[in-house]
Amino acid sequence: MQQDNENLLNTVIRVTDMGKATLDQMIPMAERAEFKAELMRQQNGYRSFGQQAHTALDACGAKAQGQGLVEKWMAKAGIAGRTITDRSTHKLAGMLVEGNQMGVNECVTGLKDCPRASTGAVKLTRQLQKFEEQNIENLRQFL
Repeated sequence: MQQDNENLLNTVIRVTDMGKATLDQMIPMAERAEFKAELMRQQNGYRSFGQQAHTALDACGAKAQGQGLVEKWMAKAGIAGRTITDRSTHKLAGMLVEGNQMGVNECVTGLKDCPRASTGAVKLTRQLQKFEEQNIENLRQFL
């Protein structure tokens, strides 16, 4: 049970780390005020989920294992490469939809891989999954 809790909470941390890092890079590119506001709302949500996961890991005496340096660098380079010629709202929104879908998939996989995780860890992961799904819906208006 303890290992499943740690693994599931670390899934939440990895997903939120990726979301925060992506938005840190994309918010300055956003030109439309309503799009930028949506991205900032999402960024605040990722921060909140990440803090909750860190707090839960600390409570069970475990160490957080977020994204590795190579993963962070590859994601940053990927965003830079895909936006070098097109930074339109449409393009950025499409990339974020893809990223949120990856986050949903990570949550689903984490839940399947950690069947003995605590109710709290499962609830937090499901809430993050719903948050990612809502982000996709909110971003569709910008496609």
